[in-house]
Amino acid sequence: MCPPDSRLRNYCSDGRFWSAVGFVPFWGGDLPIWFYTYAKEPTPRQIRIARAILDYPHNLRGVVENGVFDYYQTHVFGAIDFGDPVVEKECAPCLTEPGQVWRLIPGAEIWISQFCKQGFEEAIEFKLTFECSWDEEHCLGVKFRDWQIVGFGGAAS
Repeated sequence: MCPPDSRLRNYCSDGRFWSAVGFVPFWGGDLPIWFYTYAKEPTPRQIRIARAILDYPHNLRGVVENGVFDYYQTHVFGAIDFGDPVVEKECAPCLTEPGQVWRLIPGAEIWISQFCKQGFEEAIEFKLTFECSWDEEHCLGVKFRDWQIVGFGGAAS
């Protein structure tokens, strides 16, 4: 099947999700892009959002770095009981500057849902997801709406 945009490579379905890889200017490199949908193929809204992501020229790495650092300091460090101080120090160590978050959140993927909150149908909404050292099961999701971070949580929440 042809991808909905010529800039997307390896476009395929696994039976539930569609995925592709594309160069994402705001990240400065290739990222997997997942289309979360119950339809037979990505919806027009999802395709519109993917194209906006592939077109967006401004770097968002710093926004993510600072946002995740603030989230980590408030909701992770010292707030999660790992049951073992050694494990806690390994999985949720003390960070002193934003750039240190990258060693705790390797990789990045983009997820575009077919669903949106009522009233935000025209918004550019997506989630950047990362594996993370403090929650290997749920990972980390950074939700964007119109290029601003609007929430943090598990990758699937």
